[in-house]
Amino acid sequence: MRKRFLIYKFILCISLLYHPYSAADTIWCTALKVGCLSIEEKNKKFESEQQRCRNLANNSYREGLQEAIADSTVWQFAGKESAQDYARMRGDLMLNICMKRVLKN
Repeated sequence: MRKRFLIYKFILCISLLYHPYSAADTIWCTALKVGCLSIEEKNKKFESEQQRCRNLANNSYREGLQEAIADSTVWQFAGKESAQDYARMRGDLMLNICMKRVLKN
């Protein structure tokens, strides 16, 4: 039984090395106070993730706009007033989904 526990502990430690961000905050930092990000590092990480989400939203907006301009039934079927309105909805949706993931972490 003790041998199994040690093997489990070893596997857990190895897996933590391969997933430092998600595991560091939950196990190493919270329980052991080791490897915690400073406030500045957390803010920098958040800002970079936020910028990544904005880029994804802008790309989604541009793709939606091209799609809606090429075929007017796309924005009409979605119940929007114009191609720009449809593209804005897509961009906002992408930003919302991405930021929910960022704020969860």
